[in-house]
Amino acid sequence: MISPKIIVILLLQLFMIPSIYGQCCSAGNPVGGDGSFDGLPANQWRVFAGFRQSYSRDYFHLSKKEDMQHIDHSVYNYSSISVSYGILKNTTLHTEFGYFFDKTQVVNLQDGKEKITAGGPGDLSLNVRQRLFQQKLPNSAQFVAMFGTRLPVGAFNEQTNGVTIPISLQPSSGALKLNAGLFYSKKKKGNMFGYSSVLFFEWSNAIDKDFLYYKYGNFFSVEATGIYSRTSKFTALLSGKLECRDNDRREDNIEISSTGSKVIYLRPQIHYQLHAEFFLIASTEIPVYKYVNGYQLTNLYAIQVGVMKTFGGAK
Repeated sequence: MISPKIIVILLLQLFMIPSIYGQCCSAGNPVGGDGSFDGLPANQWRVFAGFRQSYSRDYFHLSKKEDMQHIDHSVYNYSSISVSYGILKNTTLHTEFGYFFDKTQVVNLQDGKEKITAGGPGDLSLNVRQRLFQQKLPNSAQFVAMFGTRLPVGAFNEQTNGVTIPISLQPSSGALKLNAGLFYSKKKKGNMFGYSSVLFFEWSNAIDKDFLYYKYGNFFSVEATGIYSRTSKFTALLSGKLECRDNDRREDNIEISSTGSKVIYLRPQIHYQLHAEFFLIASTEIPVYKYVNGYQLTNLYAIQVGVMKTFGGAK
């Protein structure tokens, strides 16, 4: 039997989204996937299967930590699989689908803590990557344009004892999203060092369903990565990433005050070759600067581990 206190909490949160939620735990799939944005040779496949955990704890107001205790912490455990295929010499198709084992918030009450949990399939990402420029060996450089969408095919009506779970805990975003980006990388053969950079933008349409009107703010990120590989079996990467989110909006284009943010992350990552074209990939994402509108629960860290296999294409 579900605790009546949880029902009360859910009802309050449905009408108090601005004062309770940060975008650390937004609905829908995390941005990023397998972390690769390059174009593949014709007829080559790349498959990535990964697991990601994200943990959020501290409230911030603007750039300062605040002593707020409404939500003790929020965590999600998420798995994904992505497939890329070089359909033409300079054109790659990419798709990704994910599943939340759980999205959980632990709420502080006067007489203890209560846990609210949801889970299920997330959104489906479809993306086209068009290689605009490629420099042949020994420089190995490429410039790629990306265009895509995220389809809300997953669960967006999760309930607890007949009460709908709030938006931030829904596995799917519930909204169609369009995105575009640019990617550039360069690493000279025989050189231990290389670099890459990526620009990414995403727009969301409005959710207008069953008395709910909600529009996620525009999302923009820029990331620069340094690459170090002493041998073909091991590669280390260090990225700096800026993520900017505009305010979410309600009906009549009203801004929701406690949404929108600017966050800078450091993301160390390693690639280790297990066998042939089979790689182990592990990374962590740590925010080093946070600026949020209003009062928001913010992310403390995210970790990801997965395996990647490439096959096919020219030998």
